[in-house]
Amino acid sequence: MSAANFDAQRETLWQAWLDLEGQADDALLKGAAHYFKCIRQSACDALALEALASARLGQSDEVVFDHLVRLMETYREIISLFGGSIKSASPELVAGLCDILCSRLKQFEDDAIGQGNPVVKEKHAILEKAILKTAQQIEAAEEAYAASPIGESAAPPPVEAGSSAESAAIDSRKSLLTGGSDPWQALRESILEKTLPIIYTHYTQNLQACLSNIDDLHTRKTASYYTDLLEREWEVLGLIIQVQVKAIESAFEAVEESPQESPENQPEQTLHSILSKLREAYQQTGPIVSGLRKMMQAANPSRPLQISSYECFARVIASNITPLPPIDIDNQAFMAGLLPEADIIFEGLRTGYLERINDLQLGVTGDISLADKVVAIFKKAGEELASLQSKPAEPEMPTIPEESEEPPADEHTVNTEAQSSTRNSPIAEAAPVPKTLDASEETAAAAGLSGISEEAPANHHIENQILSGISETLEIKVESLAESLQTFTENSMAQLASIPKGIPVLTEESLITSASQILLAWSAAPPALDNLADFLAECVSLDAFAAYDEQLAKHISNASAKIEKISLRFKKETLLYEISTYEEILFHSVSRLRESALPRVAAAVCLLDETFSNLESLLTESGITVIRPATHEPFNGREHEVLVAEEADGFAKGEIIKVMTSGYKLKDQVILRANVIAAR
Repeated sequence: MSAANFDAQRETLWQAWLDLEGQADDALLKGAAHYFKCIRQSACDALALEALASARLGQSDEVVFDHLVRLMETYREIISLFGGSIKSASPELVAGLCDILCSRLKQFEDDAIGQGNPVVKEKHAILEKAILKTAQQIEAAEEAYAASPIGESAAPPPVEAGSSAESAAIDSRKSLLTGGSDPWQALRESILEKTLPIIYTHYTQNLQACLSNIDDLHTRKTASYYTDLLEREWEVLGLIIQVQVKAIESAFEAVEESPQESPENQPEQTLHSILSKLREAYQQTGPIVSGLRKMMQAANPSRPLQISSYECFARVIASNITPLPPIDIDNQAFMAGLLPEADIIFEGLRTGYLERINDLQLGVTGDISLADKVVAIFKKAGEELASLQSKPAEPEMPTIPEESEEPPADEHTVNTEAQSSTRNSPIAEAAPVPKTLDASEETAAAAGLSGISEEAPANHHIENQILSGISETLEIKVESLAESLQTFTENSMAQLASIPKGIPVLTEESLITSASQILLAWSAAPPALDNLADFLAECVSLDAFAAYDEQLAKHISNASAKIEKISLRFKKETLLYEISTYEEILFHSVSRLRESALPRVAAAVCLLDETFSNLESLLTESGITVIRPATHEPFNGREHEVLVAEEADGFAKGEIIKVMTSGYKLKDQVILRANVIAAR
């Protein structure tokens, strides 16, 4: 795919995501609006019921107006009777009483405009104010929830970020985006957990304020007014009884005692019952006024707020939330864009599979190449050593020691320094080639004046035998290495050939499943456009891709394990073994040749030291590290193996005295431990 087409594919995918995201967000906002509507209605209804049930006064304040209404009805009845057929002995007094009652009745009717109990209306107004404030606060919570990104807390946050509410909101969105069965349950849980605590706080505050206002008659104008009005009416009624009623009764009694009056002019007996009604109304109103006066004069007592607990409140709210119908969001366009992205990831896995096979092949060929080079080094050393041995014997050429002002070292110091220079350097230092004697020195040598020991011919014979033995050993090593290499090559190639041909087939179902998993991961944590490539690259860890990668790994796991085992054994038991035994030759045999005065022996020593140096350089280039601890270095059981533990002056327990043979490791894996002598 060209770069332009690839960019166009990503652009199409991103646009499809924006469309899908818009669908999901619209659906979530509509669902949230429905749930908040249910919460608002339920909370307001609960507040109204709880306020009326918890008010301290109950209905005692409402009866004030009811008493006034009954008193006014008494007035109206009396006025009607006085204006009827009753003939009074003192019409002026009756008319005056009627005028007073009519005036009181008219004042009450003018004040009580409209229908219903104004005290009850006042209480309802206080309650409606609290309900309205609660509804507005719930609307503010809804706006904050709608304005906040899905899964983030609204302001003020009712819950901490990272809570189960955030997780529920993410699950709801994922369910919508992926076509889940019930996205609304997660949304409802998110809204309730994120907003209900702060709504409950507003609810309790508003209910407390509402109850305080309802119970405080000192601040309630309507209740105070009608309480005062009832008290004034009671006082006025008392005055009426003391003045007008008594006057009428006195006049009536005087008429009854007068003999000149005819029976038809007598006031009707009903006048007594009418006047009694006034007295009865006065007597009934008195205790009511007294009780109201005490209630008004008392301070508004504080009392514990008996409000429902949060758990009870939450249950009431949740039980009144009606469900939402399923919703269908079209994610086909986005899924169609994810399929080629999933295929790209699978293609990367297939490429990695082929690279692993290639790495196995390169590893085998690298081991073969390393072995070939080791054989070549040993072979070259053997040929050059044989060439040196085939030269005619040379006269012994002693070295002329250079004068030194330093005092001679004791025997222990000489041995220690020789061992150190031989064992603790990358290769044993070759002895310098002796200086060639001039003619006068040759004459002195022939005359026996050169200082050469009489045992020199015997030493030369031993040196020649040592060189011959080394030469034969090199030939054996070459033959052994060649044979082992052949076996290693055959076994390794057989394992490579055992790897199944071809790549496991990817089914269409697997491709769709992988695209669905990308959709789930995307909806859980939507990437930004700038890091879209990184997000898709990380999707390789999803289950569908991991399963396919595991399937690919199984194709080569058996061969890979066997090849690794064969390679490690070949390195340890063949290559490094041969090199290690060659190092032993340097230590035990070549060390006896380092003081030889024969030029060809000195040249042979240089050749053998150079051979070992070349072998170690080759190992280093191949990633194999030499383990050669320094003198006094602490013993390390992982990399060192103690052959002998002995006491030595100047060495602490566990310190290395001498290295017998080097060890080797490949990266962090120790293949062969170094053989050492340690102090005890």
